[in-house]
Amino acid sequence: MLNLDRSYTRREVVDSAGNPVVLVTERLAVRFGGSQATLEGAYERPLHVEHQGTATPIVDLVMIAKSVGLLLVLAATIVRTVRGD
Repeated sequence: MLNLDRSYTRREVVDSAGNPVVLVTERLAVRFGGSQATLEGAYERPLHVEHQGTATPIVDLVMIAKSVGLLLVLAATIVRTVRGD
């Protein structure tokens, strides 16, 4: 069974200049499990920072690399399960 979960969090933090800003993050969780084993992973990534009504997007290349790695592990698990290795 494959289970995907996405949630968002808004946190007020203080930037390096001492100004209050809102950091918006997204949490992605994937769980793949069967009767014999379960594989799961989660990653929380920053989406954007809001300051005085302006949102500045954040590009997170680490999330892209981790997502590709997670998908490769899931694909390998599915192939091994189907083959019966």
